[in-house]
Amino acid sequence: METKRFWIIVREDKIVSDIKEVTIPAKREIFNYSDDRRLLLKSLCAQLGISYKDDKVLKLRNGRSSLVPISRSLSPNTVTSPFILEVCETHKTVKPGLKQIVIPSHSEICQKKKETLSKRIERLEKIIPDLPLLRKAKLANEMKDVEARLSFLNERMKEAETQQWKGMFKKHPLW
Repeated sequence: METKRFWIIVREDKIVSDIKEVTIPAKREIFNYSDDRRLLLKSLCAQLGISYKDDKVLKLRNGRSSLVPISRSLSPNTVTSPFILEVCETHKTVKPGLKQIVIPSHSEICQKKKETLSKRIERLEKIIPDLPLLRKAKLANEMKDVEARLSFLNERMKEAETQQWKGMFKKHPLW
């Protein structure tokens, strides 16, 4: 039976072990995937000197810190680029958030809406004296844009008028 050799560093909490060599048989004649996985994890833990428990989570990472699935089809690595096996508690990497959500009361919601509406009205009242000037400036900009487009089209039309049809061939065919 063919075996694969792996080089693994074990990291449990803040404790990091030395590089250890692990061998895993390439194929098994077990048809149940979960049993095969459990046997694989038990043999891996036994070779690394870790106690195998169901409440622990084993995360295998490659040299780029990407998670790698633990299976028999895993490609072997070298001593210079070992895998890192992280042993974690369940839900250890997830930081719990606040359990209570603060829901504002109806009066607070109405007060906030009133404040936002009053701010919007104040802004509009400040802009009202300048509205005719803003409207004129916008119209002037749009007219300049339209003039530029029309002058461009006129130039293209003049270029098209000066062109003459020279026929299908510029040179006489040799036939």
